[in-house]
Amino acid sequence: MWLLCWSYLGCCHPLIVASKQGRTERVAMLLEMGADVEAKDWWGETALYFASCYGHTETVAMLLEKGADVEAKDWWGETAIYWASWFGHTEIVAMLLEKGADVEAKYTNGRTALIVASKYGHTKTVTMLLEKGADVEAKDTNGWTALILASENGHTEVVAMLLEKGADVEAKNMGGWTALYFASCHGHDGHTETVRLLKQYGAKEYHYC
Repeated sequence: MWLLCWSYLGCCHPLIVASKQGRTERVAMLLEMGADVEAKDWWGETALYFASCYGHTETVAMLLEKGADVEAKDWWGETAIYWASWFGHTEIVAMLLEKGADVEAKYTNGRTALIVASKYGHTKTVTMLLEKGADVEAKDTNGWTALILASENGHTEVVAMLLEKGADVEAKNMGGWTALYFASCHGHDGHTETVRLLKQYGAKEYHYC
């Protein structure tokens, strides 16, 4: 899976197709006719998974009302909240959390909803996840934290939120590099505001760029 939520031709279940397209009336009709709300395509992806990924709020609400499993995982361990957070669909993230979605659910590379929301600068989604207790120190399998990824991409507001919640400013990935290193080395001048903020929180300077 990469950037877009998608499936191969294995996705042929009518409910999954309708949910992916956000065709709420058709979803309602199919459910009324007895469609399995937990139906999966060849890769283990459900109707809720796709509706959450593409930001179809009404469709998500309907599927949840019918008991869709918020913890259903595909072959890669991805859940609905993972993709909703990746694309910054904050309202859907809230709905999933309200239904008991695990805020710490991890993809096979160890990344959580907070890590991907921080990487892409989805401030409102990050706020929601932090309010629900998301671990600011969670690391993926390569040691990347939400702070390091937010800093690398210059999302200063997200960086500030993570630091206020106690994120370790000196956390290192498996290569030994910190948030300040990546913020400083991005482009010609680096992410200036992000660098300034990290230093205010005691980040040690690097001179390897």
